[in-house]
Amino acid sequence: MPGVKERYPLGLVVGKIELQENEFDPAFVLHMLSKLNYPVLRKAASICQFNDLPEQPPANPTVENDGQFLQAVFHAISNIDVIEGTLVCFESKREFPIAGGVPNMLVNDFEQP
Repeated sequence: MPGVKERYPLGLVVGKIELQENEFDPAFVLHMLSKLNYPVLRKAASICQFNDLPEQPPANPTVENDGQFLQAVFHAISNIDVIEGTLVCFESKREFPIAGGVPNMLVNDFEQP
């Protein structure tokens, strides 16, 4: 979007979610943790009515000591699917619809510079 400086994170408005039952993979979660923006994940999970993520993640999580935390992160990133809803740019207020689990991030011709 022209003129938008802060492109991330987008707001989330949930219309419909579906819960999946994927097999827990602690190695995957440990690998992904360093790539995640944890506060954004926690906020998105909360918007989806999943409030099991602590305010702060453990400093150096391990499978042995932090299994419950890792399972909660796994659930948030692998089992919650937003099927219908909207992503909203906080700066421009532009809305991007989510339909069938797929966000439409295309910009209309008249919105391009």
